[in-house]
Amino acid sequence: MEVAEIKSAIEKGWGQTPVGTVCLVLVDRILGLQPQASAALTYQNILDLVGEDTVTPELVAALNLLTTAEFAILDAGGFFIDEDDNSHELTAEEFQNVLTRNFLVHPDTGYPVEDAANKVCPFFSLKNAEARS
Repeated sequence: MEVAEIKSAIEKGWGQTPVGTVCLVLVDRILGLQPQASAALTYQNILDLVGEDTVTPELVAALNLLTTAEFAILDAGGFFIDEDDNSHELTAEEFQNVLTRNFLVHPDTGYPVEDAANKVCPFFSLKNAEARS
């Protein structure tokens, strides 16, 4: 889907609502980043892009739309930070298990991770280069 189509879908569905406005700002700013800069956007990166200090309900809703709607430009993922401060990128299935069941098997030890959701840092990445057209 081209940028104009993405923006049109957002405007049609969300109009001039705060969520729609945040979506449009994110589309412009994320698609304007260099590819390497859009590979793993943390919440702090997203906050910097929209010029906010805190995560708002509108931002959460906008990120939900930009990862799940027909015009989605982002994939959601996560890094597991273990007790030794080692970072492990999770597969889509592992990340989904953390979100829905608070369950994760440590990638190195094979043991279940206690309170997994509090040890995972979510991130967002641009779905594909075609979204930059």
